[in-house]
Amino acid sequence: MKHKIYTILIVTFLILSTLPLMNLSRYTHPSADDYALSVDTKKEWEENHSIIGLLREAHNVQERWSNSWENVYTSYYLWALQPGIFGERYYKLTGFINIAILGFATMVFFIIVVKRILGGKVYQGIILGSIALIMMYQWMPSAVEGLYWFCGSVGYNLFWALSLLILSGIILYSGKKTDIILGIFLVLGGFLLAGGNHVTSFAGMIAFLTAGLWAFINKQRKKGIVCTLVLAATFIGFLFNVLSPGTTVRSNFFPDKLGVFETIWLALENGMMAIEEWVTLPLLLGIILIMPIVIGLCSKYIEEHNFKFRYPLLVFAFSVGYLCAMFCPTLYVMKNTGGGRVRNAEYFTFIVLVFINCIYFTGYALCKLKEQNINIFSGWKDKVPMKYLLLTVLFVGGILIWPIKTSNGYQAVQTVILGDAGKFSEEAQNRYELAMNSQGEDIEIMEHTVKPEMLYFDDITGDSASSSNMYYADYYGLKSVRLKYWSELE
Repeated sequence: MKHKIYTILIVTFLILSTLPLMNLSRYTHPSADDYALSVDTKKEWEENHSIIGLLREAHNVQERWSNSWENVYTSYYLWALQPGIFGERYYKLTGFINIAILGFATMVFFIIVVKRILGGKVYQGIILGSIALIMMYQWMPSAVEGLYWFCGSVGYNLFWALSLLILSGIILYSGKKTDIILGIFLVLGGFLLAGGNHVTSFAGMIAFLTAGLWAFINKQRKKGIVCTLVLAATFIGFLFNVLSPGTTVRSNFFPDKLGVFETIWLALENGMMAIEEWVTLPLLLGIILIMPIVIGLCSKYIEEHNFKFRYPLLVFAFSVGYLCAMFCPTLYVMKNTGGGRVRNAEYFTFIVLVFINCIYFTGYALCKLKEQNINIFSGWKDKVPMKYLLLTVLFVGGILIWPIKTSNGYQAVQTVILGDAGKFSEEAQNRYELAMNSQGEDIEIMEHTVKPEMLYFDDITGDSASSSNMYYADYYGLKSVRLKYWSELE
């Protein structure tokens, strides 16, 4: 009963804190690459309303862009099918889609880790997953690129989530005949992951390699083999990506690339700076919230398996190295750490690694206490004292009054209350109606008077011949379009 109350409190807090983010999705509109990558599928749907024809055209988009730009073959399919092609109003689903993607993968991962590795119960996995999601939703570095811009968000969130689901599947895989279908899906998932983006596919390969080595060391031969197959599929897809003509074209836009050793050094430097930036009061409060569950899990695991948790520093060093490795692809190609969508994927990984380290270090500490015959948490494997749960909730709830103002949920509420969200959406809707009523014509659209940080990503320019303007014009059937700046009216 005590655990049920604690679970309900945490899940309720997750839901309530996510509602403002869902509400803000009502004010979203297409932007930037949304037009360029879905203009042909939009035309196909408007002309024929055929699912088969739509998928065929999405394939054509994938082939065309893969040969002329970066060959992220899986992403092109998704981008070509952004919800706005079915009607501008459906673009508002973008925020809900991203929240669902992150929520599903994170919750599944922690439930499987808790049940299959630690021998815990579903509710414990739900609590860990819920608190991790609160950290992700509320303090991701860029909400606009993480939730509200389709091309930027789905192109990273979905593949970060896919890598987490593949790892969850590897944990579940036991080598039985009934697991053959699971193994096939894992291998297919690895190939699809490689076609998402370089950051999550590169990190995925490191994770699959590590999982495979761990399986072979622990004499789990069949699991090691499936990890090897997943790694091979991801690596083949990765090579298909980076060696394609389109990726070569994009690579030529960044001729002055870093050397391998310089890339590694800068990745370590930027990774360490990111860790310093992300170790915040909300994260520390989140750790306090998971500790009742973590102590119970570790206490039970130590008692049942006599596991010693001997290598906390090795786990910590690997975690830091893994996170830093995610900075390598963009540094090597572009000499920078990438946009907010890249930083979001790195931040999500950071949160998961922090929780894993909390579990391992707690286990290590409990083993040391046990060696000294100090068993102050001996009864926690079955139930956590109610007074501790209440004190934890009250303590965290009281301190959260200040950092909550830095959360995305708070910013979303402010954006709506101040009217910026409504004004931005109204102006975007007026643009849309002007474009739909002016097909085949040259038009000018006014610059936005408000540009909310959580909703505004990019805009067309004052040059009707720029690529962004041409894709916008083609998307809405215009002859041409240009942005008229307010300064021109002065």
